[in-house]
Amino acid sequence: MKKKLSRLCVLFMEKAVAEDAPIMKGYMRNQFEFFGVKKPARMKVGQDFFKEFGQPTIEEIPAFVQFLWQQPERELQYFGNDINEKYVTKFPESYLSHIEYCITHKSWWDTVDTLAIRVVGEFFKVYPDLRQATTEGWINSDNFWLQRVAIIHQLKYKESTNTGMLFAYCEQMKESQEFFIQKAIGWALREYSKTDAAAVVNFVLNTDLAKFSKKEALKWLKNKEKL
Repeated sequence: MKKKLSRLCVLFMEKAVAEDAPIMKGYMRNQFEFFGVKKPARMKVGQDFFKEFGQPTIEEIPAFVQFLWQQPERELQYFGNDINEKYVTKFPESYLSHIEYCITHKSWWDTVDTLAIRVVGEFFKVYPDLRQATTEGWINSDNFWLQRVAIIHQLKYKESTNTGMLFAYCEQMKESQEFFIQKAIGWALREYSKTDAAAVVNFVLNTDLAKFSKKEALKWLKNKEKL
């Protein structure tokens, strides 16, 4: 694994743009180190890496991705998420613990939102029977990143959205003072308003949401002059 990491770091350094690294680090509030590799170059690194080492087996993914999660450079966590996203529909249901690891370690919106929408959302399409109990556990946890994932994991579900779950979680977290929760509520409702505007408007008008959440929830409708 260390050999693979060393080679991966070399590939990233070959694509790095030195002046981009401090900009990317600053955008993430200086919480993480960066090589200075943006997404198009990162995808080329992935192609070169897998050409050299071969595609990972499903069994190898948790250990390798979590090893990447422990490294200082943020692009390595992005690369880990690329792997999660690519193979999530092949994950066994036991890999839910792996997904939770990624959500709850080195947590920030850049990795958590990708996990919520592109990994968790897809995972629950494969294992719908796990969704209710798992997201209830998350929304009732003390970890606001897990709470955020519970709220936004349906972001791309459109007509398949479980509206009872969406509205219940927004209702439950409406008094939260955490920015990332208020933002998640507004974001989830705004996205669903593109599918069912009346349902969102009715919920917002009849729920004492934080002002920020309410503003975010109705933004798309106002911009479309539907309000």
